[in-house]
Formats: sequence, C-alpha cells, structure tokens
Amino acid sequence: MDRRLWVLGSAGALLAAVVTFRIRQLNEWGSRPAAERPQLRRFAPEFELNDQRSHLVKFQRYLGRTQLVVVFFDDTLGADSDPVLRPLIDHADAIEAAGIQLVGVSAATPFANRQAEERLGHKVDFPLLTDVDLTSPITVPTHRLYGRFDDQTGTPLTGLFLIDRKQTVLMNPRNGFPAPVADPAQAVASLIKGEWPSEQATEAQDR
Repeated sequence: MDRRLWVLGSAGALLAAVVTFRIRQLNEWGSRPAAERPQLRRFAPEFELNDQRSHLVKFQRYLGRTQLVVVFFDDTLGADSDPVLRPLIDHADAIEAAGIQLVGVSAATPFANRQAEERLGHKVDFPLLTDVDLTSPITVPTHRLYGRFDDQTGTPLTGLFLIDRKQTVLMNPRNGFPAPVADPAQAVASLIKGEWPSEQATEAQDR
C-alpha cells in the first residue's frame, strides 16, 4: 500500500475515534443530573463598547483584576425596569464594596441609558454598554459572542454571567458559548448580600 494512503487512512481513523469519544462524552454529560455535571470553563470573550457617557470601555481593563458580573438586559424595558439589572443598580454600592464589578450590556443607545438614569433619579455608577460596533455590520456582536442572540427571531437575549479572577466563565459544552446563570434571581440575592454566587447555582444551557 502507498505510504501516503496508509498515513491518510490512519489519520482518518484517529479523527473518527476522537469524534466518537467526544460525542459519547457529551451524551454522558447530558444524561447526568445538573448538580453532578462537570463544570467546564473557558476564557471570557473580550469586547469594546461605549457606555452611557459615550465613552469607550475596554472590557479587558476588568479581566483578572476583580470578579465580574455581566448582565445582558432587556433594552425594551430599560436599565431602570429590567428585573435582573434593577436590583443590582439599587444595591450597587454594597456589591462593588465586596470587590465585585458590575457591567450591563444591551442594544439600548447611550442616550436611552441616560434616560433610564433620569427615571432612576441618579446616575448608575457602573457601565451600561451599548452593543454596537461601528466598525462592523454585524448587529449586537457582544450578545453573539456570549450566545445571547436568537438566530431564528433575530433578537438579542438576556442573561447573567459570572466571570472569576482567572478571567473564566462557565461554558456550555454543547455549543462552546459562555453559559448564563440558570437562576438569575438566586444569583442576584447572593450579590446583594455582597456574596459571590455559588457555582452550583449555574448550569450550562442547552441552546
């Protein structure tokens, strides 16, 4: 047999074995109860977006320096009315005193976020970022990086993500995207107490 054909055939067999193993691994992972599933992590995607003052914020400035909570909130409700973001705004001082940095992201414009501050009656001390990249035709690019975009409806999704000091976030092994907290209300309750939510309160989603 030609040596090149033998090498090609061996490489193909090895690839098939790796794919089969990975499929079995994912199926075995999915069959376990959520509490028993291994927690896979990945580095949090970086981005650069404008805040409510129209200042460019580089997410990298926070990574590795503190624990991060990134909330993709509903721009149609506004930062002042989103059920997950609003309680974090109301208790931002206590949360950030515990060494936790809050970041809000939505499709709302900087002007809309400033209007939300006016309705609140005070400024929000953490960045409310507008998910628009003026250098790219792709809509809500950061939502897409975090798996927070519904391709079928063409709409952004909400979600709360916990990023540790190692710059990692829980990963959904089925699609490779960061995995949002399964119970945002529970996570918010812990954060309001100045506590970092237990990783047991998170679960990789099956999107």
